Amino acid sequence: MDKEYKTLTWTTILFAGANIVSKLLKILLLPLYTYCLTTSEFGTAETIIITVNLLYQVFLVGVSEAALRFSLNSGYSAESVISNCFAVMLTASMAGLLLFIPMARMPFFGEHIAVMYIMTVAAAVESLLKAEAKGLGENTAFAVSEIISAAALIACNALVLVVMKSGIEGYLWSIAAASAARIIFLSIRLKLIRLIVPRTVSREMIKAILKFSLPFMPATILWWIMDSSGRYLVMWFAGASAAGIYAVAFRLSAMVTSMSVVFHQAWQLSAIRRYSQGGYETFYRSAMESYSTLFFAGSALLIAFAKPVIMLLDDSYKDAWRYAPVLLIAAVFFALSGLVCANYYVCERTSGVLWTSLAGESISVLSGVILTKTIGIQGAAIAAMLSFYMLWMIMSVHTGRMLGIRHDYVIIHVDLLIVIAETVCVLKQFSPLLTALCIAALIIVNRKPVSRMMKGILPS
Repeated sequence: MDKEYKTLTWTTILFAGANIVSKLLKILLLPLYTYCLTTSEFGTAETIIITVNLLYQVFLVGVSEAALRFSLNSGYSAESVISNCFAVMLTASMAGLLLFIPMARMPFFGEHIAVMYIMTVAAAVESLLKAEAKGLGENTAFAVSEIISAAALIACNALVLVVMKSGIEGYLWSIAAASAARIIFLSIRLKLIRLIVPRTVSREMIKAILKFSLPFMPATILWWIMDSSGRYLVMWFAGASAAGIYAVAFRLSAMVTSMSVVFHQAWQLSAIRRYSQGGYETFYRSAMESYSTLFFAGSALLIAFAKPVIMLLDDSYKDAWRYAPVLLIAAVFFALSGLVCANYYVCERTSGVLWTSLAGESISVLSGVILTKTIGIQGAAIAAMLSFYMLWMIMSVHTGRMLGIRHDYVIIHVDLLIVIAETVCVLKQFSPLLTALCIAALIIVNRKPVSRMMKGILPS
């Protein structure tokens, strides 16, 4: 077994273990949210959160990517990397105040503008510290911080929603508090006070960071549009209550996207090392086979249990199960696109991320407007699936030509057809036996990568 493949497997297990614990803790909160917040309130809160997820990327200007990449380069000191990255981010955060001036006058955001700004700055700092932890090899600290953040969120939610009954405002402040808990932990663990050395801040280093990171910011915004535009469109065309139902369905697919982010974190570290050593194509193809199998299989299981899980929630949210299966397929292609996107990252040709993301975003907005207006919530879900599928195809073809990588399109499309068949069975409420047969077929088709993954987990 390839040593780097084992390293990738175990790094993924470390990150995934913490992420699974973190996500399980947060899943326990979903019944609390649906009990304490109406569909309209939950839809409004989720829309504010995804807006913050966009704004913090503007504040961050992509420097978290630079922090990770440059920290893995022995030519740069940790003090220089983190000090210059923080200088860029803090400057952008102060300039970002200008965005909040017009937002403060909007009825939708105005009453929550203070907590939104704090959430945005906290999310930017949190992202930078997470990247630096990985770059310095502090993978355990990174994993522990996931659990600390989730525990803080649970404690704060219980206080503000159950005891104080603070509604949307309390829900938002609890998210800011969870980010603060992770920031404090990572600052102590990384000895941040020693890493930030103002005299290491230089124009040359800032130029190098911006040259690498700036293409990531518009690309990240475009990915955000593809991932989040559906919730805005549902809010626009169907109202806040429908947006709340869509948000609950989206939470199930978020389990897949969250796990994909875990793998991307581990993959970046291993891919950068392997690319510099040679033999990257073989390593990439092997990882892609295992990765696609894992996520198709995981999504297939979630599709099978989508209805019974969501039926445990408040009655007003129970229709969400009808939209979860399509969103889960969209999440699979979000995950696959992320793995392919790393090819631009490892060879430092980040401009490719921008134009491919622009193509995906165009498909997302056009199909989203047409389908959401025509068939409602399910239209937004289908648009998300189409946009991430097309993004994966475009990136695969481009990086394949760029790096000489041969992608196995056949097996992924076979997996896709099987999962679509399962989705039809679930939505039409056919016999559960047919759903089970689809899952079995998926495992049989992918028996080789399943075997490889087992060998990677078990000691040799």
